[in-house]
Amino acid sequence: MKDLKNILKEIVDTFGNGIFFDSRRLKAALSDYNAQKKFSVPIAAIVESGALNEIIKTRPVSLGERAQNILTENIVEETGYDESLALEIVRAALFANGIEVAENETVKITSVAKHPVEEPEKKRDRFERRSVPRGNSNGNVINNGLAVLNKEIYYVNSYGNILCGKKLICKDDCLELNKVGDWIFYKNFSDGGTIYKINADNGERIKLSDDKASYINVLGEYIYYRNYSDGDSIYRMKTDGSERVRLFGESALFLNVVGEWIYYVSWRGGVGIYKIKTDGTGWEKINSDMASSLNVTGKAIYYQNVSEGGKLFKIEQNQRIKITDDPSFNINAVGDWIYYSNGFDNRSVYKINSVTREKIKLNNERSFDINLAGPEIYYRAVK
Repeated sequence: MKDLKNILKEIVDTFGNGIFFDSRRLKAALSDYNAQKKFSVPIAAIVESGALNEIIKTRPVSLGERAQNILTENIVEETGYDESLALEIVRAALFANGIEVAENETVKITSVAKHPVEEPEKKRDRFERRSVPRGNSNGNVINNGLAVLNKEIYYVNSYGNILCGKKLICKDDCLELNKVGDWIFYKNFSDGGTIYKINADNGERIKLSDDKASYINVLGEYIYYRNYSDGDSIYRMKTDGSERVRLFGESALFLNVVGEWIYYVSWRGGVGIYKIKTDGTGWEKINSDMASSLNVTGKAIYYQNVSEGGKLFKIEQNQRIKITDDPSFNINAVGDWIYYSNGFDNRSVYKINSVTREKIKLNNERSFDINLAGPEIYYRAVK
C-alpha cells in the first residue's frame, strides 16, 4: 500500500492543490485511492479547520522544523488529534504540494509583531496579587508565551531568540516564556521542545528536563506543564529540575494554573473542561463543552466553545454565558476585556468587554497567539 504522502501527491497531481480547500472532495479522493481510514477522516477535519490554507496558498519553497511544529501544535489544539498523526499529515501535505520539509530553518510564514493596546489595563486579577511569583499570565501561556512582562518586556523574535528591547538574551529557538526572579524559563525547540532556563543577567543556561513540554506554567518554586513525552499528561517539577512527578495521567490541553487548581481541557474520552489540584488530588469536571483556548482568570473561565461553532463563552459564578457569536481563537483576558482572533474577519485581533459587550477591532492582519505585555500586544502574523 502506498504511503500517505505519495497518495496525496497523486491526488494533487490529478485534481490540483485546490482540493485541499474542499474537505468533501478530498475525503472522496482519499477513499478512491484506498487511503487508510485513520488518515482520511483526520485530513478532512484538518482541511475544514483551515489550518493548512495559508501554507498551500502561498506555497513557500520550504518550511522549517519550527514552523512545522507550531503548525502541528495549532492543529492538535483545534482538532484534538494525536500529535504524531497531525505531524505525519502536515508533512505529507507539504510534500504533496511541493514544499520541502527543511530541517532547522527559520520560520518564513510567521513573524512576531506588536500592536499598541489603546487602553492599557490596570485592573489585575486576584491570582496576580498572590504572594507566589508567577512566570507569565495564563492567557499568554496558552498562546505560546511569545512575551512576558517582568519589570521589562521579554519576547521572542521571528527566529525564536529571546530579547529585552534590542538586547539579545538567548539564541535558542524559544517559545513559552516565563520569568521569575532573574531566570527566564522556556521551551527550547533547538533541543526538541524540552524545558530550559536562562539567567537574564549573566546568560547562565541550564537544561531542566528531557520532557517534550507545552503549556509551561511557572509558579513560585514549581513548574507545571503538559508532557508530550508521556501521552500529554500533566507534570510538575521544581524550578531546578528536581522532584519531577506526574500529577495526572490523561491527555490535557490548555493548562491554566490558578491558586491551588490546574484547569485544563480534554478532547478524548470525557470531553469537557476539568480542574485538578496542584498536588494531583481533587479532580473535578466543570462542564461537557468541547472547549479550546481556555483562559482562566481570578474572575471567570473564558473559552472558545467548539461545541457551538467556536463562539466565545465564559463561566462566572456557575453561570455559563455566551459573550459573542464571533468564532474566537487565541483568547487572552485581562480584567473585563477579552482579546481574541476573530474568525469572521480573517482572524484579525479584536477585544470585547465581557460586561458591556463593547467590541473594538485592533488590526487588519491574520493573527495568532495573542500575548499581552503591559501596553503592547504581541502576536504571530501570517503573511
